[in-house]
Amino acid sequence: MLTRRAQRDYYAVRMAIQTYSLYGMTLHSQFPLPGLPAGADSAAPDVEIRAGKVPPDLHCAEVRDTLYQANARRVLFDIPSIGRYLVSDGREIVVEPFGDDDAARLFLLDTAVAPLLHQRGVLALHASAVATAQGAVLFAGVAGTGKSTLAAALDRRGSALLADTAAVIRFDGQGQPWILPGYPQIDLWQDTLDRLDIANRQALRPGIAKYAVPPSRFQASPLALKRIYVLGTLAGNEAVIDPLPGMRGILALTPLVYRLRLAVAMGVAGRLERMLADVVRRVPVAGLVRPEEGFRLDRLVERVEREWSV
Repeated sequence: MLTRRAQRDYYAVRMAIQTYSLYGMTLHSQFPLPGLPAGADSAAPDVEIRAGKVPPDLHCAEVRDTLYQANARRVLFDIPSIGRYLVSDGREIVVEPFGDDDAARLFLLDTAVAPLLHQRGVLALHASAVATAQGAVLFAGVAGTGKSTLAAALDRRGSALLADTAAVIRFDGQGQPWILPGYPQIDLWQDTLDRLDIANRQALRPGIAKYAVPPSRFQASPLALKRIYVLGTLAGNEAVIDPLPGMRGILALTPLVYRLRLAVAMGVAGRLERMLADVVRRVPVAGLVRPEEGFRLDRLVERVEREWSV
């Protein structure tokens, strides 16, 4: 925990507010957020991020978990050795760091943004997304199934990155789902960097062999969603692409709602499931199951590109 004097000094250096763009939102932040695209100047931002004192307890919390307390309007995170975050009404994040700025920023852009999205009424999936000539293609899956690896491989073949880690979906007036641009960064493990021969990277956290990689291209404006792949792995020799229409698609994607457990705690899971059903009615969904070992990434990417181009 910072001393009282250190806290005063810490907050003082963050009085200069900077403007950023993320998932279609304009952010005013007292914290520098390197890597995020600059946002348009606005006297009334969508979200304000500021340094401040965060209480250890959330009054009127309806759910209390190991790391968070939540109700429909507010979520409080207490991350040991990192900091506390209070996310309110989809409009404000208050951050009280306990020490390392970089670690506090990492959790801000991941952990604290999740309830903000739920509060703002958009649908987010654990997925990466790339921009193609046909529209946005989304790769959804649990950790380790290759979302970021596919995004990086497609980036090297000319597809611009839209999002990694979380893909955020908004509907237009005609009910068409669009993918909102995230931040221009792909998070990759060391083995993927070796496979793709990527040298330009920055460590995400000390002691973890995972790195932030800037994409060759970034799609900075929303793009209509045209295809979703749900990723998985199995023993075998060949990748399998299996259409998942209707309820099969809904059942495959429901566990991949971004921070689903938190959404349940906040009481918004039902709304998100209805939005997910609207997506599946509009957009083809397919399972993409690759071999656990011994597959060629270039062949897998070529097959996926042929499939979505049909």
